[in-house]
Amino acid sequence: MGAMIAVLILMGLALFLFVTELVRADLVGMGLMVSVTLLGLVTPEQAFAGFAHPALLTVAAMFVLAAGLNNTGALAFVAERLIRFSRGGPLLLLFLLMLTAATMSAFINNTTVVVIFIPLVISLAHKFGTSPSRLLMPLSFASIFGGTCTLIGTSTNLLVSGLAVDNGFPPLGMFELAPIGLIFTAVGIIYMLTAGRHLLPERRPVSSAAGPRAPREYLTEIQVGAGSSLVGSTLARSVLARHPDLTILQVVRGEQILWPPLDKIVIQAGDVLMSRGVVDTLISVQGEDRLEILPELARGQLRFDPTAATMAEVVILPNSPLVGVLVGDARFRRLYRVTVMALQRRGTHFRDKVTEMELRAGDILLLYGDEDAVNQLQNVDEFILLEQPRPVKAPKSKSAWALAILVGVVLAITTGLVPLLPAAMTGALLMVLGGCVRPREVYSAVDFKLLVLIAGTMALGVALKDTGTARAIADELVRLTSGLGPHAVLAAVYLLTAICTEMLSNNAAAVLMVPIALSTAQSLGVDTRPFLVAVTIAASASFVTPIGYQTNTLVYGAGGYRFTDFARVGAPLVVVLWILATFLIPVFWSF
Repeated sequence: MGAMIAVLILMGLALFLFVTELVRADLVGMGLMVSVTLLGLVTPEQAFAGFAHPALLTVAAMFVLAAGLNNTGALAFVAERLIRFSRGGPLLLLFLLMLTAATMSAFINNTTVVVIFIPLVISLAHKFGTSPSRLLMPLSFASIFGGTCTLIGTSTNLLVSGLAVDNGFPPLGMFELAPIGLIFTAVGIIYMLTAGRHLLPERRPVSSAAGPRAPREYLTEIQVGAGSSLVGSTLARSVLARHPDLTILQVVRGEQILWPPLDKIVIQAGDVLMSRGVVDTLISVQGEDRLEILPELARGQLRFDPTAATMAEVVILPNSPLVGVLVGDARFRRLYRVTVMALQRRGTHFRDKVTEMELRAGDILLLYGDEDAVNQLQNVDEFILLEQPRPVKAPKSKSAWALAILVGVVLAITTGLVPLLPAAMTGALLMVLGGCVRPREVYSAVDFKLLVLIAGTMALGVALKDTGTARAIADELVRLTSGLGPHAVLAAVYLLTAICTEMLSNNAAAVLMVPIALSTAQSLGVDTRPFLVAVTIAASASFVTPIGYQTNTLVYGAGGYRFTDFARVGAPLVVVLWILATFLIPVFWSF
């Protein structure tokens, strides 16, 4: 009993840390591995076995395959040509966008697909006179739909397949999920073309130049310089009176932090005003009466002359080396010849100065620099430059080789000629030997933070099973649904997984739910396959929040969405798919 309580406490703590983001997800994963070992819940070999798990190694190899296709320009070229067939028709544009993204995501990591599409979609949206927010959420959803169609469509499918083998069950086939995945894709696209389209918000991101007012608010620091006429005045009668759209969140005065209410605070020289505002407001503040934005980074470089310089927005990518780096240590001025002006992050409340905040995947930075430096950001792999997509040229000669490798991997797995892991590793090696991926790019292509997170949740999953906790949860689930039949229990497992994936991540939810699903099926005395499929599909059904799936996180900032936008558009979709799964999964995989 003591071991079961320890496992439940660890699960609750991990859930809390995932939701609050007080600690990076990969560190939570590492903490889980250490904790289950020190508590004696599993052996050290079991706790760290995830790093050598075939599913984890396959996920790493698929990252390299996706990088090869991306580097050769094959994906961007195909995407750009297909989308332009719409000729600006809003419904046709949305349909082709979702169909193309879903098709690509069935065989390529969907995060890579979304990264390719984001700047292209923003550019097309402006060209055709629509808001990017009308297209980016459907793009993310479509990439999720497509990932449910094949074994290699998403890392979640690979993990569940590997865990099935660990528990003595056959792996998922290459196209085993296709029947339910294709139906989900069709229903999802139809939903977004009809009801979902009317629920999408109409918002426009900040222009790359200092232009019209935009709704996105950024976090920044404004320092009051010595000699400013504002010194000695209250905030209400000085800064806030001149800039009513600026929100002062706190004042840093030396080692002291002053919290709201701030209206009657008397300004002193050297005060740092932790502020939030739209771009126009920040531009009007900079340089006025010795006010300086992020002086530690700018060092006098911020002079808003639209004839000589421009602004740009960039989104930090999940596997970027900038993730975890302090804003003040990122050296943007030295590396990219641009200056960080402000940061935008979902639901952020200041706990530190902006320069002391760690960058996260999905963060949007407002940068300022000369036009040539901003244009060069198109060639940087650490982030996406919004509104200025990379030029889409004819694919390189190696693109045919990259596509051939992908087709070969798919055929080898489908026919059973080569097992999954050797096929994926061979494909990754051929990408390197064929020059599609440089050797040094292999390590940057793999999202090691994700792999550590997966390994950590795998350790917790082993503890769930070995301590009997999974069986106890399964027995309670069966008891609560007793008399309702296996369909009701399947619906409960699917719903519980879908809820977990919104709060954790798709991979973490799948790893934790697999032992519970297997134990539930065994308690009922029915085939485990329907329950494995339910967990696999539900773990990817993240449509209600922007934090459950990386693609949602990427489009969240880029589209200027609010947190509630995902709930409004995604909640009905989750309900529809839940009902469909409950009745269709047993049709294709009988109890």
